[in-house]
Amino acid sequence: MYVSEPPLLSQSSWPDLNQLMQAYCSCEEELKRHIYEQQCNSFENINQVDTQEEIKERIEISTSTRGRRAPRVSPEHRTAFLRSRYAILHRQLDAVD
Repeated sequence: MYVSEPPLLSQSSWPDLNQLMQAYCSCEEELKRHIYEQQCNSFENINQVDTQEEIKERIEISTSTRGRRAPRVSPEHRTAFLRSRYAILHRQLDAVD
């Protein structure tokens, strides 16, 4: 999965800097939450058997409104995407300083 890097911000674009900082913080929180969930899931799923409701819910989540299956993203790809986005935002913040 390739993440395109947005253009660097100039020092005179303070509203953009605020948006960048918010994006950076929310990405950092999402990355932490995702890694934590993956760690919890690896322990919880060892002996867990899905109920019919859980299976039905997972199918509903993975299916789009038009009835086509949404693309499945593995936890490893999601982690890589979040780490990449976090690194890009971090570089942009460093460039503004």
